[in-house]
Amino acid sequence: MSNVILVLVCINLILNQFQDKSNTKGEMERRVEHVRKTCFKNITNPFWLNLTPTGRVWIDHPHQLYYCIVPKAGCTFWKQLVRFLTGDFKQGLNIQKPSSIDRNFVHYGGLKNITVVSLNNPVLRMLMATGKSFMVTRNPYSRLWSGFIDKFLLPDFWRTSAKYVMTSMRPNATAFEKKCPRDVTFEEFLAFITKVYPKALNEHWDPVFRLCGPCHTNYEYIIKQESFTSDSNTVLDQFGIGEYKIKGHLPAILRNAEEIRMISSYNFKLTNSYTNDCFEFEDVAKRLWLAFQYNGYIHRDIEIPLSDMRKDNFTHDAEQVFLRYATMTMQYQEEKMIDLSSQKRMMMREAFLKIPVKIMEQLKQIYAYDFELFGYKTEL
Repeated sequence: MSNVILVLVCINLILNQFQDKSNTKGEMERRVEHVRKTCFKNITNPFWLNLTPTGRVWIDHPHQLYYCIVPKAGCTFWKQLVRFLTGDFKQGLNIQKPSSIDRNFVHYGGLKNITVVSLNNPVLRMLMATGKSFMVTRNPYSRLWSGFIDKFLLPDFWRTSAKYVMTSMRPNATAFEKKCPRDVTFEEFLAFITKVYPKALNEHWDPVFRLCGPCHTNYEYIIKQESFTSDSNTVLDQFGIGEYKIKGHLPAILRNAEEIRMISSYNFKLTNSYTNDCFEFEDVAKRLWLAFQYNGYIHRDIEIPLSDMRKDNFTHDAEQVFLRYATMTMQYQEEKMIDLSSQKRMMMREAFLKIPVKIMEQLKQIYAYDFELFGYKTEL
């Protein structure tokens, strides 16, 4: 009897797996159809007639794969994969899987085997209709919040966009604040977007409809960040490269630990990009800890144990010491079964609720087509 039960359980799991794939594929087909209907509804709108897509497409010629890049929407995973498929990474390294390619190189390393073409090229859009084309979208609110955390709270954009935001939104900024704009606020960031749109938006917060032009390009699949694993795995299966599927069965603590490792390593290594008075290891550690609280990896009530980290040789090996304490904290949370399921959304919502109504209404207008085309609610 026990063997029969085991067989039935296995059959049920297999059937559920096929059902999940079918449901995911069907959902993406409905998603594409919704975009087409919405575009058709707006076909006579001069806005769409005059819109020029601002994004770029990575082309993997051997696999006939066309990927429209949307920063802050799973692009690290897909860039790693396309680089791996094409062999477009540093040779001589022991690269056995896409995730082994360094995060910094993934985004900023030179391209030899991948063709990059602007989506405003009409020939490209024609070719994409004959190959495996896809894009990834994300709720505008969470994409903006994530962009602020990764690029302004953390030091990545202090040398570039943060300077523009600081000088534009803070007319009385001090000389040091202009030189080292490390305290740009979330409100200043959002107000800057409403001020400069549509002329000068960085691709990390340019609306997805402008980047990928879904009313100008016939995408085969549209992936959503909110269902990224199942959507991506279905697309990989459909493209015949299912061996690279994301292992969704991994415990959350392992997935989060890998994300913490990659983000921490990337940011601590930015020390070479700034002067010592702008980049301080303890300050970056505090910012990383807060970022991981915002992202739901570390409970918001657990403070960074800086005093213990200082005793543990932090000044000489900041990255490894920080990672050790972050990992221990995550293990502690796992053992104590601390619930973090709602923290990420809750902290994001709290941040947006502090933003003036006028700015929020302007944001809804700027990202209106992202909300409409991809089925997102304009309310938090």
